[in-house]
Amino acid sequence: MYQSRAFTILELMITLAIAAVLVAIAVPNFQDSIIRARLSSQSSDLLATLQLARSDAVMRNEAVTVCVSSNGRDCLTSGTQQWENGWIAYLDATPTSLLRVISSFSSGYTLRSASSIGDSITFAANGRSSATGQFVSCYDGAVANSKAVFVATSGRIYEGKDNNGNGIPEDEFADDITSCDP
Repeated sequence: MYQSRAFTILELMITLAIAAVLVAIAVPNFQDSIIRARLSSQSSDLLATLQLARSDAVMRNEAVTVCVSSNGRDCLTSGTQQWENGWIAYLDATPTSLLRVISSFSSGYTLRSASSIGDSITFAANGRSSATGQFVSCYDGAVANSKAVFVATSGRIYEGKDNNGNGIPEDEFADDITSCDP
């Protein structure tokens, strides 16, 4: 007699139920991973742009500015601190000579600067910055999993670390960042 090797309806339903439970558990964790990866990428883009601006200012012996730009050509001079619109780095002597252009972020992601930095920061030929402060990158206004970049007047640029493991970077005084609007 011939025996069929197919699945029964009951076996198929149990398998699908187990798969549905596993997917329901995995999807939120995957979303968090995507958010953390995008925040890290955006923070790294800013860090790299600021480091490029500082090193080029010293190397070329002329000032380099990084500013908010929504069109990739001109600086927004409205005093905005909304760096998620995108930014450009350029030589002060020739503003049309762009060193780097970063486009705007996806919806829900923010990158805000301290009011001391505002809509631009300039690195002098000696590497010193025109302002001191921080940039904070967040998703959906939450400081959890946020990223921070700090700029000192000396020109030192560094990324905030989460030394206590709570998912929020600390400032130079080892205090957690408390807002997405520094």
